[in-house]
Amino acid sequence: MLKKILIMVIILAGIISLYSEERGLTCRELAAPANPAGGLAAAWQGVSQEVNQHLEEINREGWELADSVNINTFLPAGEHISVEYSGVLHEIAVSGLGSAASGAVLDAIDRAPLWIQAELETTLLLLDPELQEFWANVINQVDDPIIDEVAFCIATASDVYLSSEWAYPELYIQNAQMIYEYDQELNYVEVVDYGNSVTDEDYYSTTRYWTKSSNGAVHQVEVPREIYYWHIVHPKITDEIPAFIDPDIVESNGSHTTNIVGPETGYFWRDFLYNYEDEDYPSLRNYLVQCEYANDFTAGYESAIGACTQWLGQSLVFTSNFERPHQPVRIYRKHIGRCGEHADMRVAIGRIALVPMTSIVCFTVDHTWNEFWDEEWIHWDGGSINNPYMYEQGWGSNFGSVIDVRSDGVMRSVTEKYAPNYATLTVHAIDNAGEPLDGARVLIGLRLNGQVTGDMVGWTDNAGIYDFTIGDGHEYWVQMSSSLGTVDYQMVTENSVGGDVYDVQLQINNAIPQIEYTEIDIPEDDEADYKLVVEYEADNQVIFGNIVMDDTSEDTWFYDRQTQGAVNFFMCDMVQYFSYTSGLPFEAFNTISESDFGIFGYEMPYPAFGSWYAVLDNGNNNTNPQWVKGNIALYRWEGTGGTGTLTGIVTDAATGAEIAGAEVRAGAFAIETGADGSYQLAVYPGTYSVVMDHPLYERVRYENIAVADGEQVILDGSLTDDPIAPLNLHVSGDDVSAAVVSWEAATSLMNRSLLGYKVYRLLDENEFQPEEWVELTSDPVSETVYTDSEWLSLTAGEYRYAVAAYYSSYNSDFTISQILPLYMTAQVSINLK
Repeated sequence: MLKKILIMVIILAGIISLYSEERGLTCRELAAPANPAGGLAAAWQGVSQEVNQHLEEINREGWELADSVNINTFLPAGEHISVEYSGVLHEIAVSGLGSAASGAVLDAIDRAPLWIQAELETTLLLLDPELQEFWANVINQVDDPIIDEVAFCIATASDVYLSSEWAYPELYIQNAQMIYEYDQELNYVEVVDYGNSVTDEDYYSTTRYWTKSSNGAVHQVEVPREIYYWHIVHPKITDEIPAFIDPDIVESNGSHTTNIVGPETGYFWRDFLYNYEDEDYPSLRNYLVQCEYANDFTAGYESAIGACTQWLGQSLVFTSNFERPHQPVRIYRKHIGRCGEHADMRVAIGRIALVPMTSIVCFTVDHTWNEFWDEEWIHWDGGSINNPYMYEQGWGSNFGSVIDVRSDGVMRSVTEKYAPNYATLTVHAIDNAGEPLDGARVLIGLRLNGQVTGDMVGWTDNAGIYDFTIGDGHEYWVQMSSSLGTVDYQMVTENSVGGDVYDVQLQINNAIPQIEYTEIDIPEDDEADYKLVVEYEADNQVIFGNIVMDDTSEDTWFYDRQTQGAVNFFMCDMVQYFSYTSGLPFEAFNTISESDFGIFGYEMPYPAFGSWYAVLDNGNNNTNPQWVKGNIALYRWEGTGGTGTLTGIVTDAATGAEIAGAEVRAGAFAIETGADGSYQLAVYPGTYSVVMDHPLYERVRYENIAVADGEQVILDGSLTDDPIAPLNLHVSGDDVSAAVVSWEAATSLMNRSLLGYKVYRLLDENEFQPEEWVELTSDPVSETVYTDSEWLSLTAGEYRYAVAAYYSSYNSDFTISQILPLYMTAQVSINLK
């Protein structure tokens, strides 16, 4: 008996200890606690890195454009992009990242906005070829206005996630669709589309909402483009895997994957938290649809932020048990959680409310909270808003680093916002020759309870630098790791002082590989025949770092575009190019090292060994890609080299009708088809990828079309419709009136007649199962409004409506309405005796 009592006492003591020391954060630690014995970190003694430019006046008079290539890519460290000019074929060809991509991948990149294309290309080409095609076609098969949102989410996902069993296209599509659906219901906010995939290559969307300041002034705030996509659109909050979740399955604290299911049985948080509520808990949707402002500093719960605060307080009790979920769907179903769960939920419901949200973490005080955007980032923790000093001046906390965590895992110090007294720590990473080491992982730690605990982590830029803002009154240490070497913990200061600047250097024992070349004179050209013109910008670098908070894997990486990029540029012949690609010393001309901008023009003599090469090189960096944009064009002197012709007719694939105004493009040459669908395009001899396109049709690409001097090549095109779907679909109704579905007709139509529209009714749970839908109109109807007379006889549930436009040959994609609930309430009179 005594033995059993002792065992029970030990178990109870363990439980009490567990709960008394329960972590607020649910994410993993930055590093295991350590007791370092290293010396004092050396003070920085180096000099700033210089970036060069080359600007040359280009004379184009008398020269005809023969071929051109646009570049918009992330150039990885140690890699290059080369443009080969063939002296035999008199054409240019690009080799490097993306040059061998399939037509589907190229089409997906073309459909995405210009500002996200480099990220999308990089992400897709990290995948296996089959998955490249799969995810590219997700983008190719969606329509405006959600192409940009879907493309952004795929571009900023890790390749490990996109290759996993948890990644479903339905999640990205549903995520984007619901932004536009909720926009129809929420009075204080509107989604604004600037251009689309047809009219503007750099199109984008954002939100605009009403807010009230502390003095009662009402004004409208437009969210900056980057904040809209990162902090409203992105489906990942911090460390959870974007997935469909079964809310009733316990979530493992280890893998956090046990409750991930498919779209047919699971829920995504943007849908679940808005459209469903557990019994005896309030509806987030009902709270938000009554709000007039996104934020109101004069009141509270009448704004979206206030409503979210009230809803969360009624839905989640501040406590925890053995299960610490990361998924908002599961957190909601449990209705308990500490600051980690509360912070994740605030991000989710804030983004559902179409207000930008981010997560703030401090490892040293074991707490996390949030910020929302209202012309600046505003502190939000429970019922406390815009009170960033509450922790140090109210709670008595002594912050180390305070960290903003972006959805893709990028972390940045925001200590200066929350600590009245903060210091700056700048770390310089160098190799054994004193050259800056980019992409090094720098971990700073402070002594806590006798051991050094990870406080903040960052990755160095091209100059080998990472800047931290840190709290005061702490003993700070720093360590560094990279593929070329590591540096163990070294002390920075025994007692950090607010206002001080700590500038230290960490040096590895190895050298960063450098390209070795000898600069030679530019070869002279005694005949006006062909000229190569290179114009490029590389003024953005891309920090490439490991994602600390990611349940997908410990081996996922982010790409964080920043300013101050640089590449090398040079030109050489075939022999020297072979030496360069073999890692040997070589000779080059038109050289410029570490440049962020360049314009070169070179009149080329006939090459002795077949080709000339223009090379953009990222060979001086160890880890970080550089964002390279520009154009490389081949010109020929008037009358040089001969001409061929592409000719044909572009027709409608369904009807055979000729298509007027279709663009036919082969390299640098382009023309539009005439009224009869025909075209004649003069091109220089060469092999082309020919693209035919029209705003109302799907783009088609014909590869390896060879045209010889004086030859006429017939190439007919057949384009398939891109049918325009109904716009702004909305359904209204309640438990006592019929459901009325209304929509707007397309503003422009294809060159075939519109027969009308078909209307369908569906349960919300069957959104992605058209075979389960009820067809309400056997024949297309011409009106843009439909009354569902069967509405009041239906079984209680949550319904949606779908409408498709029917044309003489095709029907459009479905446009799906918001949810319309049918609760079947009724008044009953009871005669009590």
